[in-house]
Amino acid sequence: MKTPVRLISVGTVGALGLYCYQDEGTRRSLQFWVNVFPKYLHYRTIQFFNRDLGVLSDNSAQIYYDQLHEKYTDEVKRLTYKMRGFYLKQAQLMSTQVHFLMFPRFIHSHGVPKRMILYHQLI
Repeated sequence: MKTPVRLISVGTVGALGLYCYQDEGTRRSLQFWVNVFPKYLHYRTIQFFNRDLGVLSDNSAQIYYDQLHEKYTDEVKRLTYKMRGFYLKQAQLMSTQVHFLMFPRFIHSHGVPKRMILYHQLI
């Protein structure tokens, strides 16, 4: 009885893998999420301890967030440039939103244009 279930499981995984390999959109989406989901989970864990459980103070959470920004910025930047298209346009769009911009010390160290920093400080 176990053998047919295993064969069906292996066949399903194989068919899904073949589909992902052949369909460019699915392959790109899978590549994105495989790279980004662990980073998202890391940020969400800090948020969970801070907001949901309340065991992490806002100041401590901010210190952890700053460390995560330093750790993941270059990786996400490389991935965005590598994937181009939709992902690069979304990054450009998000960079115009004030609530996505980091504090000036972080921005200066990562090459954000000075005009964007001035705009952020005006708002």
